[in-house]
Amino acid sequence: MTGVMKSSYGDVYYNGKGISKNRNELRKEFGICCQNNIIYDEFTVKEHIKFYSDLKNVKVNVDEILDKVNLVHQKDLKASKLSGGQKRKLCICMAIIGNPKYIFLDEPTTGLDPLSRRSIWELLIKIKKNKTIFFTTHYMDEADILADRKLILNKGKIRCLGTSLYLKNHFNMGYILNVETNNKDYINTLIKNEIPNAKYIHSSGNFNKNEKNRCYSWKLPLNMTFKFSSLLNILDQTINEKDPSMKYSLSMPSLEELFIRLEDNIIHSKNYENLIDVDNEKESLLTVNDQLPKLKPIKKTNKFRVLLNLVRYRLKIFIRNKAFAFTSILLPFVSSLLIFFLFNNTFVRNELSSDSNVLSVSSMYNNNIINFEPQLFKLTNISKENIIFLLNNNKNNSKNNSKSNNNMIHTNSLNEIKSPSYNSPYYFSSVWGEKEGNNYNFKIYYNDTMVHSIPTTINTLSNIILLENGINKNIILKSQVLEINNPQISNTNLLVVNLLISSCFIMALIKFAPLILNERINYLLHQLQLNGVTRNTYWLSCFITDYSIFIFSIGLIVLSGVLAKFELLLNIRIIMVLLILLIIWSIPAILFQYILSFLFDQMDTIYTYIYIINFCSILLGYILLFIIDLKNSTNITVNISKYNYLYDNPYLILNIVLTLFSPLYSILPILNSLFSLEFYNKSMKYELNIINILKFRNGITPVITCSIILIFIYYGILIKLDKKKNQTNKSDIRNMPERVLKTYEKILEEGDEDVKNEFDYVKTHQNELPISVIDVNFGVRNHECFGLLGPNGAGKSTTINIISSIIPQTTGKITFNGIENYISRLNNFSMGFCSQIDILWNELTIREHLELFLKIHGYNNEDARFYASQFINIAGIEEHQNKRIEKLSGGTKRKLSLLIAICRYPKYILLDEPTGGMDPSTRRLIWNIIKKVKSENNTSIILTTHSLEEAENLCDRLSILVNGRLSCIGSPEHLKLKFGKGYILEICCSNIEKFHNEIIVNGKLFGNEDYQMEKLSFNRVKYSVKLVKKLGEIFEVMENCKTINFIKDYSFSQISLEQVFIDFARKQVMISDD
Repeated sequence: MTGVMKSSYGDVYYNGKGISKNRNELRKEFGICCQNNIIYDEFTVKEHIKFYSDLKNVKVNVDEILDKVNLVHQKDLKASKLSGGQKRKLCICMAIIGNPKYIFLDEPTTGLDPLSRRSIWELLIKIKKNKTIFFTTHYMDEADILADRKLILNKGKIRCLGTSLYLKNHFNMGYILNVETNNKDYINTLIKNEIPNAKYIHSSGNFNKNEKNRCYSWKLPLNMTFKFSSLLNILDQTINEKDPSMKYSLSMPSLEELFIRLEDNIIHSKNYENLIDVDNEKESLLTVNDQLPKLKPIKKTNKFRVLLNLVRYRLKIFIRNKAFAFTSILLPFVSSLLIFFLFNNTFVRNELSSDSNVLSVSSMYNNNIINFEPQLFKLTNISKENIIFLLNNNKNNSKNNSKSNNNMIHTNSLNEIKSPSYNSPYYFSSVWGEKEGNNYNFKIYYNDTMVHSIPTTINTLSNIILLENGINKNIILKSQVLEINNPQISNTNLLVVNLLISSCFIMALIKFAPLILNERINYLLHQLQLNGVTRNTYWLSCFITDYSIFIFSIGLIVLSGVLAKFELLLNIRIIMVLLILLIIWSIPAILFQYILSFLFDQMDTIYTYIYIINFCSILLGYILLFIIDLKNSTNITVNISKYNYLYDNPYLILNIVLTLFSPLYSILPILNSLFSLEFYNKSMKYELNIINILKFRNGITPVITCSIILIFIYYGILIKLDKKKNQTNKSDIRNMPERVLKTYEKILEEGDEDVKNEFDYVKTHQNELPISVIDVNFGVRNHECFGLLGPNGAGKSTTINIISSIIPQTTGKITFNGIENYISRLNNFSMGFCSQIDILWNELTIREHLELFLKIHGYNNEDARFYASQFINIAGIEEHQNKRIEKLSGGTKRKLSLLIAICRYPKYILLDEPTGGMDPSTRRLIWNIIKKVKSENNTSIILTTHSLEEAENLCDRLSILVNGRLSCIGSPEHLKLKFGKGYILEICCSNIEKFHNEIIVNGKLFGNEDYQMEKLSFNRVKYSVKLVKKLGEIFEVMENCKTINFIKDYSFSQISLEQVFIDFARKQVMISDD
């Protein structure tokens, strides 16, 4: 309708203009509030209004428009600081900027409490003049009250369209008469005498402790409204003459029943009358074939089996988590492979290079001079010419060297040699010699700037001696580089490689802490504990899974070194020792990650800082080791050659201190020591045996000993932190002062009997924040559903979270079957929990979730599969059972959350808004599942909800929280009769003003009672009157008006439970929307 999606055919027309061809023009008159909040987190509320007013080129008074939705006091807050309800209000504000002609609202009040929803309704009613407002909603009461016309879609088709009165009449929907009496049979006879086709529906099933009456309900057909006046007059007469304690109320059913029938394809063109028996149809939603499964009794749960199941499912979660697989497995492997490959040629070995040079005068110093002192020629008969001949006949000389060789030989005394002039040849040596018998003594003066001058000169002299002895062969001398290790360079390179490889190990490790935090802050750990998983079992399953994954990553990193043929990682003994050391080091390293997770409460912060914390520990050690290496690199070589060990005491002490500070650091000295030993094994033939590897002064033993000690220390710290974080302790519960306690007990003695129970929930926020929940006292019986209602911020979810131990109480008692919560561990209570948020693993499917919790409860694989299939069928989610959670709709997730809470039929069930965001048909299905669980099992249920209809349908008793305190408690019918002192009359007629003047004002329809008039449209008006004693007279007047065609139609019913709720909720001191 707004042009966001293009229709395949057809068009939407606005005043005759189709949107397909006039989209940009028509959108100037649009105001849109989407289902998701489209806001900028860094913009303030005021900046949002200004930004959108500038886009629409209109000037607005920011305070005035924000005042319409009670956001004036939040105008300078950033959008990220607003509650969910405030964000919805801001989106609605942005939709009405510029007084648009067409306003589209997609579920504008989802997630708001009834009072906030009412304020939005009032705003829309005020601004709807001269506008067309189109809104979608899951709340039928919202559509009934707010919309002039209702359109119900089913599978893409319009099923019905019209006003509330038209639809209720057209589909023959009936009134509900509630009577609170102690004589049900007598009242039933009275009703049947007046209206024979009236049907008895049910009783509330609850008694008020102070009264003997019980509430009963009958359905009265709409086509018998002309009989209502006489029936109600008879009831009034009965109250006056026979039963003064009797109370009654009359209410019109909502459109939700019609929606349910349409959703289930019950309505047919010729069979509308089926709608009259609504309650029987409700009960049939669970058919015979879809009854709740009968779980067979099981023996005590096998903890080992629970452990195996948790490990199996956690492995599935890891494998399916693509981000984890990439950052913890693939990325470390690829990074380490690259590092090993790049540094593979940086460690020098004692080997000859493949390149060589011939050392001779003609080849090395062709343009320089060699001097033979005259004394030398007296030793033998070798003349200068013979030497020249010798050089010219060298097989390495070129043919053109004769002249040059002649010039390069001088026969001067040493003191006759002068410094060469610029560009003249240099002397590379001068030789003096003598002969004694067969021994030659030579003295060589050489130019030390010419590296090969000595060996070249000696080689020349050797060939002269050969020539003197008649041997016509030459000695050929070659120079070949011998690559000798430089300890300074090698040790530095080792440190760099070790730092980078250590970073790869850290990279494979750091995901474990965020995953643990995710399970804690999203209550996945809590859900497991409520289902019987002990803390030790949970942590052991986490460790086994994480350890297995980490060892696999470690193996890949080591494998990368082998694949890259890293020269220090080709020794099988080194590989085996390294793997053993890493297996030991991994244990404290993983435990350390678990402990670090307790430093954080948000996922975004832990991802930001966890790598910094882990990496800084090895970076600090690297810097200190690098400093030591610069000063003592030669000491290591000396130590290994003289004393047979690597390191001195300062190095060892540093490693021990840093390891105790952070176990992650120890990977650096482990790698450094092991690779250094292999390096000296290759370069200095250091014997590489187990004794030498584990020698204390070689650095591995002290570090690995500290790591083993840290295993026990970190385990103790982990258990203590977990106990403090996840369990209510008696020391944390403060006793109430004696004076206050006596006053408190006195107040309870004077109060309603329904409030006097053993439960006392008190939650006080820290840092002097206001009290969230105080003096909330109630008990829940077996087979009972107790409802907690209240506006946003009243303390409903806080109370549920205290009962489930998510939030520990600061004072008061929480008892389960007489046992206080701090005495027994959480896993010992049989409790099902459906939180306001869906406590699910995104990587698992619906079926895997249900099978996991059934297996935890003790069922074997076959039984778990069977029962899971039955629960899936009951909830109608067969087509989604193999989909992962991340691909499910919100309604399907809520169904699964409920199934997890009830799948083992626990003794206690806590449901926090279980049907939030669901359509009416799905809500009814969930209601019936909850009813079945309550009636067929020995179960106590506590339910919070924003849906008053849900509370009325499910709850045997309910209470309304206002500012953290219980304002009332009782059955829904009891509360309506006690606090619902008012009725609503809705009229449809052609002349509203005439009806008002003649019937309401002059005819005094309501007598002297106060009333409120609200025009719903040009032909519809609604009156709210506080108290009417003679209801029959009003029906009589309305029927007469209808007979003479003064009015077209009317409805008259008691103010709903929602109105009772709103009256209480108005007392709430609204600190914030939530």
